[in-house]
Amino acid sequence: MHIETPNYIVYDDGRVFCKRSNRFVGYTEKNRYLRFYNTEDGKKTLIHRFVWEAFRGEIPNGMQVNHRNGVKDDNRLVNLELVSNQQNQQHRGKPSYNTSGHKNIYWHKPLEKWKVHIQLNGKTKHYGYFDKIEDAIARRNEVIQQLNAQGHRYIVEFPEV
Repeated sequence: MHIETPNYIVYDDGRVFCKRSNRFVGYTEKNRYLRFYNTEDGKKTLIHRFVWEAFRGEIPNGMQVNHRNGVKDDNRLVNLELVSNQQNQQHRGKPSYNTSGHKNIYWHKPLEKWKVHIQLNGKTKHYGYFDKIEDAIARRNEVIQQLNAQGHRYIVEFPEV
């Protein structure tokens, strides 16, 4: 399936074809997102946002287009979803400062214990200290399961990238 704009043909598999140059457009940036120079508005445009807007309409203020599978150059329409910034942050990969290798679990040096805390609506909530990382993981999973049952959308572990 595809949608045509004045200068482009946008395919639901995430490809964008330029009618003027008679070729598919896009280059990969350092952050692994695909971008192209959009001759319709004279700006560099992220392909996943262009695909979303072609098929689903304008992206509302405060919303972002997320890659469901975490692969930044997989711009298939079925892989894209509209999310809030908070929801999008749940899809980030493991930060370099994370020493546990697990999301929402940190080493608390003063107590020499594993600490579980989760951010919800911009506030960080603490869920306990644990001697064993396995106990911290179990508690984190329990809390996230409860939050998801209440309609939140938390991902238990970092996405594979």
